[in-house]
Amino acid sequence: MFEKLSNKKKFIYSLVLFLLIFIGIIYKKNILRISEVKEKITLSKEAYKDSHQIGMEINTLNRELNYLNSKIGEININPESVQREIIGYISENGKNIELNNVDKIHYASIQDYDIYTNSLILSGSYKDLITFLYKLEREFSLSKLINVNFYKKKNYTSRSTTLYMKLIFQNYESKE
Repeated sequence: MFEKLSNKKKFIYSLVLFLLIFIGIIYKKNILRISEVKEKITLSKEAYKDSHQIGMEINTLNRELNYLNSKIGEININPESVQREIIGYISENGKNIELNNVDKIHYASIQDYDIYTNSLILSGSYKDLITFLYKLEREFSLSKLINVNFYKKKNYTSRSTTLYMKLIFQNYESKE
């Protein structure tokens, strides 16, 4: 087929083929890279918008955290007086409930807060303990009840079992 063509036509076809290959190479090297760069720019703009949104969310969360920190460490009361108030509440409202043990106040310090923990052991019937616990959770606001544990102990001399309820209260005091 190429044998019938003149040299001038062979040269023109070769030149056209060369131009097509050259245009393909230029397209691949430059235009595809430009489209990739444009795509990266749009992704960067979206990421910038998202980062701006995240910055606003961080500010909101910091405000909420500061508010909660002010609420947690709001009460600045002597730990011994809190323990006396708990015992007083039990003696006033704990019908048919016996106070068996009062542990020493446990102190701990974490970052911006001093934490003190009161632990008490009460005994009585299940109904009396549950009724008292419900009332305590609803009405007593001086300290936060964080743990309740029920357990039984058998007294082998009197051949009876006693139901105990261990209460743990915590207070947070801001160091500031």
